[in-house]
Amino acid sequence: MPTVAEGLPVRWLDPAAPWAAQIGVVPTSATHAAALVATVDLLFDDTKADLRYAEQVECVLLPVSEPLDLASLVTVDHDPRDLRSEPPEGAAYRIPDAPIREKRFAAEASRAIADHLLATRTISLSSNRDLELVSRPGETQTTDFTLPSGLPRGSYTLYVSACGVSSAGYPFTY
Repeated sequence: MPTVAEGLPVRWLDPAAPWAAQIGVVPTSATHAAALVATVDLLFDDTKADLRYAEQVECVLLPVSEPLDLASLVTVDHDPRDLRSEPPEGAAYRIPDAPIREKRFAAEASRAIADHLLATRTISLSSNRDLELVSRPGETQTTDFTLPSGLPRGSYTLYVSACGVSSAGYPFTY
């Protein structure tokens, strides 16, 4: 097994991990490659919108290289049971180009992954500038409505009005 920086936990992928195929791994292979598995806590904070939204992202970076190829970062739903603390019998190892023996590399990789996620993750919000309102993450942007009974079939324009503010018209055919 390749030597890694002191204090850096080493784990082996359990063949039953449901996300192995997502990162391009054949779980039954006897050859193992280094990967970085991370759980990152992100905070989207916007005082003006009165928004404070926390998100936890679990991800895997494979292959491990220097420089890191953050485009290869894959979001997964990992579980502690997906990673074993004991190596499989007869394991062979593909040695990475990255300096995994150095603590500096682990610290820089951790920061780079967090920075990449902060720069690339987005949340969708709706806003009403007239009312100075902003939705919360995950709130629906659609509305169900019932047409009046007896409405003849045809083309119409729907306007939504709340607190004296009307939306732009939305054409629809019934």
